[in-house]
Amino acid sequence: MNFKTILVQSGHERFLMGLLVFGLLFLHGAELQAFGGTTRQVGSGQTYTTIQACLNAAVSGDTCNVHAGTFNENATFQSSGVTLQANPGDQPVVNGSIEIGSNANSVVDGFTIPSFSRSGSGAIHAYNTTGGIIRNNIVSSGLGAGIYVRLCTNFKVYGNTAHGMTGSAGGTDADGLVITSANSTDGTYAHGVRVYNNTVYENHQDGVIINGNWLSIYNNLVHDNIYSDGLSTHPDGIECNGISDGYTGCIHTLVYNNVVYDQSQNIYFEGYGTAAENGDIWIFNNVVFTNPVSSTGVDLANSIE
Repeated sequence: MNFKTILVQSGHERFLMGLLVFGLLFLHGAELQAFGGTTRQVGSGQTYTTIQACLNAAVSGDTCNVHAGTFNENATFQSSGVTLQANPGDQPVVNGSIEIGSNANSVVDGFTIPSFSRSGSGAIHAYNTTGGIIRNNIVSSGLGAGIYVRLCTNFKVYGNTAHGMTGSAGGTDADGLVITSANSTDGTYAHGVRVYNNTVYENHQDGVIINGNWLSIYNNLVHDNIYSDGLSTHPDGIECNGISDGYTGCIHTLVYNNVVYDQSQNIYFEGYGTAAENGDIWIFNNVVFTNPVSSTGVDLANSIE
């Protein structure tokens, strides 16, 4: 009996030692190898001192975990499937921009971008990709759009704050969120582009501008995107307008449970195409109100039915 007990204890010790060795095999410096990818540490005293250095090294499944600090750089993703995130409890500052580009299944989470110059683009930008997430970021006081997502599918933009964008009226500069040429991977809202739980205010042009198919815009707070020159810049709260990359207006679009107030036009949908092209637009359960500068609450223009 005693002999058997000793064998059990020895086996337990070998098991614990095996776990320790297994863990050490996946721990290298400040980088932790998790199942499915490496968590790479970024910041002062970490393995990588710049975000770009980490993105250059990262491969699909990896996470660049960015600690508190200020990073003066325009960081660009180099691989698909990479998560760029703030270290839990930290809010790193990027004086520049974050470019996802066409890298699929990318995540940008938890950054403050207080200053940037990206005319014709955005502080955080994704183009012609799928499966991305932009969440929990604060973007302010830059030249260009706050967040710009173009030609994307199965994409989520949520929990962000965008305010104080500047630029010339007429394009996408000075808009808070720009979601254009959107589509779905399978013709459903679930795999289209979803924009929710964002706060967008005091931008020099539109709060949220959208275009494309299978868009869901919900639970956002959009207000005071208007300045003294509002009659000339014509800022709107949530706007569907224009033809982009072959997409006309907004086909299959849900706009609901938003609070939208104090813009030139609070919710504005411009009909550029046929009734069919402008069809299947649902605007419901929104709270919309105006100040003396506002002209409309909800405006469905031209050929929308």
